Amino acid sequence: MIRKNTLPISILILLIFSSILLPTSYGVVVKKKTYLHGLVKDIYGKNLDNVEVILYSPGGAILASAFSSYGAYAFSVDPGNSYKLEFKLRGYEIKSINIEVPSDAIDFIVPTINLDDALYISIPFNSINAYEGNVLSIPVTCINKGFEKENYSIEIDAPNSWIIECYVGSNKANSFLLNPGESTSLNIKAKIPYGFNKGLSYLILKIIGYRIYERKINVFIEETPIQIINLQYNLLTIYPNEVKTIKFTLTNPSSEQDRFKILIDYPKDWIVNILSNEGLEVNDILLEAGESISLNLRIEVPFYTKSGNYSISIKAKSNILDYAYSIKVFVPEKELKMLCTKIQFIECTPGEEKTFEVFLTNLFNEEKNIELSLDIPNGWIAELKDSKGLEIKSITLNAKEEIQLSLIVDIPDDIKEGNYPIILKATSGTYEESLKIDFKIFKGYPDTRVTIETPFIDVYAGSSGSITFSLENRGKIEDLVKLKINNLPSGFNYAIYDEKNNIVSSVLLKPNEVKKLTIKIDIPPKMEPSIVKANLFIGTINKENNYTISLNIVGKYEITYVTENFYTETFAGDLASFILDIKNTGYSTLTNVAVEVVNMPSSFNVTINPSLIPILQPLETKSFNVLIDVPPETNAGDYYVTIKIVSNQVESMQRLIHVVVKQRTESIYIGIVIILLAFIGLYFLYRKYGRR
Repeated sequence: MIRKNTLPISILILLIFSSILLPTSYGVVVKKKTYLHGLVKDIYGKNLDNVEVILYSPGGAILASAFSSYGAYAFSVDPGNSYKLEFKLRGYEIKSINIEVPSDAIDFIVPTINLDDALYISIPFNSINAYEGNVLSIPVTCINKGFEKENYSIEIDAPNSWIIECYVGSNKANSFLLNPGESTSLNIKAKIPYGFNKGLSYLILKIIGYRIYERKINVFIEETPIQIINLQYNLLTIYPNEVKTIKFTLTNPSSEQDRFKILIDYPKDWIVNILSNEGLEVNDILLEAGESISLNLRIEVPFYTKSGNYSISIKAKSNILDYAYSIKVFVPEKELKMLCTKIQFIECTPGEEKTFEVFLTNLFNEEKNIELSLDIPNGWIAELKDSKGLEIKSITLNAKEEIQLSLIVDIPDDIKEGNYPIILKATSGTYEESLKIDFKIFKGYPDTRVTIETPFIDVYAGSSGSITFSLENRGKIEDLVKLKINNLPSGFNYAIYDEKNNIVSSVLLKPNEVKKLTIKIDIPPKMEPSIVKANLFIGTINKENNYTISLNIVGKYEITYVTENFYTETFAGDLASFILDIKNTGYSTLTNVAVEVVNMPSSFNVTINPSLIPILQPLETKSFNVLIDVPPETNAGDYYVTIKIVSNQVESMQRLIHVVVKQRTESIYIGIVIILLAFIGLYFLYRKYGRR
């Protein structure tokens, strides 16, 4: 006889039986966490407390935050994800770091973070030399690298007698405000008084915000040479009838206001005076303590002054100081000429055109008309032109007036070698003057020089190498230069480019012209490391030369995965086939290339076909078939096989093959049928015995 509680007991047995038959992939999986932790310190290595550490997801959402204790912080995160950590502490810079947590990581240590001051202070020097009376200008740049707006006050410690001023931008100030990321420029002015002690002094800049920032500047005070008059020259050359003006500085080196009287001693009949920059004559001047003024010394030497050495003395007298400065003046002889040129002898080649500067001067003290004429060899063409390009044969000049003319000479192409004179005549009344220019004509020749900047270069197989060289024609006529590369091995290609990137085989060089050229050589991809030598052929009008160039073929070993999707699906009990494509992306041949299984589930069996590729040429692609045997009892889920490519020369980074194992649907259907049969059996049992 069956009791009333027979049905609940039967249902419980049925549920237990069903759970055994149903696939385990429908069970609950507990995901593991990674312990992420690290240290945050200042730039001196001290652990920082109360640093707010914020953990962000890849999308920028805040996942968690924590505060450091003795520099340490920690989070519990999901492995296999990327995160961003941000570090914030008042008075320190804000800093962030992106991290990638491996999928198999249980414990992940973040690299130590060092936080610098929130206020970045830049001063271009930490020591400076100065004289008493100098005004120092010290530029300072400040940047707020923190995370909040901050107001800063400025304090400067300096010797008591110094006058200190601070400017923020162009405004005098003792504080400034900076938002995060903002910068500002400070300028510290420090005036050192006269009579201050020589030696080392200090200037300390303090910028006070949430924290106090200090910068110390060493100031070395040197003894000031007393130089009231500062003139760039103390030896001058002045020709007769010439006027020369020289700038100089007058300085009051004392620590109080002073008036200076200026006296000048100079040769008889000379005109010498002191002028202000406005052209006013200066005899005395009042200067404040340490003040300087710019003045002009004007010297006019009469035209009848004899050649010799002369002196000028400038004296500056005051109630306190009495200073004198002496200048030596040399007056050379000046031969007065109506016609003058800098070149009176020149070497030329047939067909050239030459231009000379000729100076014409009216030597008389009254206006004069001057006639000009040229005596030239037969077949030559020559003419005089003014600054406007007009031909000149006569001209009227004022007394002592001087003008510049251009003498243009065209030499015939068929002229013989030899010496040829051109005579320029200037006539005014009974006065006549001649200027002779001698031409030496010779048949020119080219003189092309070759300079190779880099005759030996390193280059990878499969790439291109560039060698730059220059051609310079130092000769007198143009040169046609032929270019060629000889003795390059088979498979090497080359081209020669000019500066406009045109491919050339010859270039035309004018006299004194320089051209830069570049040889580009293509290296075959399968070239093994070696040194290849070739010859650069340079053929000119009058000579031929070969220059050795060398290519150091450098090997590079590199292998990469061509396959992009490392994912495959299979059923428990099946054999999964995964095609792995690889490529030799280096410039040298790889040998004994194979796929090595680094890690896999213990129950899996992985074989590689082929097991070995003996030779893999540069840029060649090959395939491996990775066969993954999944046992029938394997539960449905995600599994990973870790592999890497190895060879005798190099190995690749590791990659994970993601294997998704599925349960066959037949097991599910059998389980459902068993459950239905169990329910039907229970139903009939209940109908037959349940009412008793």
